[in-house]
Amino acid sequence: MNDELRFNEKLLQFLYSIGLPPQRIFQLLICLLVLGAIVGVLYFSNLEGLAGGSKRTDDVTSTDPDENKRLTNEANRDLETKIDELSFFDPSEMGYIVLSGEVQKQTELIAKVRQHENISLEQLKKLDGIQLRNLQTLAVRSMEAGVTSGGEMTAFVDFAETLASGDDEKLRDTAGFSLVRTAAVTFTVAPTEANAKTAIETIKARQTTLVDQHTRSEMIFKTFLDFRENNPTNKFVDQCIETLGTTIDTSTEPKTLELATTIRDFRLLSKIQISTIEDRIRFKDSSGLEDLDEAFRVIEANPSINIETWELLIQSYEASLSNGQLHNFSAAHVKASELVAKLPDSDPRKAQLSEALDRQKQRAQSVGTPFDLSGNTFNGKEITQSAKGFSVLCFVDRSKVSAAMTKDLVNRLFNGIPFRPIIVFKDDFSEQDQEMIKQIPGQFFVADRQTAIEYFNAFACDNYPYLV
Repeated sequence: MNDELRFNEKLLQFLYSIGLPPQRIFQLLICLLVLGAIVGVLYFSNLEGLAGGSKRTDDVTSTDPDENKRLTNEANRDLETKIDELSFFDPSEMGYIVLSGEVQKQTELIAKVRQHENISLEQLKKLDGIQLRNLQTLAVRSMEAGVTSGGEMTAFVDFAETLASGDDEKLRDTAGFSLVRTAAVTFTVAPTEANAKTAIETIKARQTTLVDQHTRSEMIFKTFLDFRENNPTNKFVDQCIETLGTTIDTSTEPKTLELATTIRDFRLLSKIQISTIEDRIRFKDSSGLEDLDEAFRVIEANPSINIETWELLIQSYEASLSNGQLHNFSAAHVKASELVAKLPDSDPRKAQLSEALDRQKQRAQSVGTPFDLSGNTFNGKEITQSAKGFSVLCFVDRSKVSAAMTKDLVNRLFNGIPFRPIIVFKDDFSEQDQEMIKQIPGQFFVADRQTAIEYFNAFACDNYPYLV
C-alpha cells in the first residue's frame, strides 16, 4: 500500500515537473471528447446522407421508374440549356482581337461541357457544329485582319477535316461545305494564285456538298462574281468560276443545273466583255462591234444560252441608232433575227425574243419621224409640242441606273446645254416616287400617267433608262 502511494506521489511530482498538473489533463480530455463528438456527428450525418441518397437512387431505380426518368430528363434539360447558351459569333460586331478571345473562352467552355456524364451523342454533335462555326469565323476574320501566322486557319482546317472524315453524315456534309466556303472567301480576301489553287482543289474534293445544293452553289458563285466585278483583271477568278460550273454540271437538281448553265454561259462570254459592248458601240469604239460579232458566234454554237444574254446582246447593238450608224444596227438586227429563227418553235424563248426584235425594229423606224410631245406633267404643268433648243425624252424605271441617268441630265442641263428634259416613268407613281420627283429640279418635265401612256404607245420602249 505504501509502495502504491509512493508511486502516485512520484507520478504527480513528474506531471508537475513537465507542466501538466491533473487539472489541465482533465481539461484536455474534455476538449478531446467534445471535438470527437462533433467529428462523429458530422461523419455519421454525411454517411447517413450518402446512404440515404444511395438508398433514394436505389429506390427510384428499383421502385419508381417514372421519378427516375423525370430526374434524368431534368438533368438533360439543364445540359441542353447550357449548350443552347453557346452562341455563334457575329464577326461584324467585334474586332479580331476581341473575337479571338471570345472564341477561346467558348472553346474552353465547350471542352468542359463535353465532360458532362449525361451528355448524349446528339449533344456532342451539336457542340461539334458550334465549334466548327466558331473556328471558321475566326479563320476568315484572321485573313481579313491580315494575321499572317496562319494558326487560326490551320486550327479550322484540321477540325473541319476531322469532321468531314467522321462517321456522322450531317457533320461530314456541313464541314465539307465550310471548307469550300472558307477557301472561296480566302481567295477573295487574298487573291493569289496559291489561294485560287486551294479554292479549286477544295471545290473538286467537296463536290458532294455542292452538286445537289442550289443555295450553296449560288452562294459560292456569288462570292466569286462579286469579287470579279471589282477585280476584272484578276486572271484566277474565272478559273474558280469555271471549276464550280464543271463541278455542279452533273447535278440532278433542276435549279442547280440551271445555275450550271448560267455559269457556262458566263464562262463562254466572259472574255468578250459583253457588259460593255453597248457603251463601246455608242462611243464608236470598234472593239464593241468586234466583240458583238464574237458573241453572236458563241450563241450560234451554243443556242441554249439563257435568254437574259440574248436580250443583253439585242439591246447592246441598238446603241448604233444613237450615233447614226444605221447600217451597223441593220446588220446586227438581221444576224440576231436569223439566230432566233433557228430556235425550235417549242422553245418558249423564241416567241419572247421575236417580240423583242419586232419592238426593236419599231424603235428603229421611229428615228427621224415626227413625235407629238404635247401633254401634261404630274403637277399640272403643260408640255407643249415646241420648245427652245430641243427636247430629250428619258424613259426610266425605279432602278439605280435610271436614277444615275437623271442625275447626268441634271449635270448637263446646269452646264448650259439648251434642252428640255422630259422624264417618263414606266409605272404608276407610288408615294416614294412622288417624294423622289419633288427632288428633281424644276427645269425637268415629269409626264403624268396619261401623257406617259401616249408616249409609250408612240414609241415601243423596252429598256430602261432609254433616251430619245
